[in-house]
Amino acid sequence: MFRWIFGVTRWDKIRNGNIVDIVGVTSIVKNVVENRFRWFGHVERKPVDSILRRVDQIDVSHIIRGIRRGKIIIRETIRNDL
Repeated sequence: MFRWIFGVTRWDKIRNGNIVDIVGVTSIVKNVVENRFRWFGHVERKPVDSILRRVDQIDVSHIIRGIRRGKIIIRETIRNDL
């Protein structure tokens, strides 16, 4: 799609990374992390008695996740993003 927007074909032999730099688009990963931080900020600003804050503050250290990898909680994800 970026090639089409920029008017470049594969025959021009310009790499995809160079086209993305020229168009000036951020990566999807950076966009997802930014949106996650925005959501987390909203949750942190909620009152302490809000249902979102109570669910977020549940201690899950005693929960056994089973044989498979299991679900990652939001606190672990935020910690990894930082």
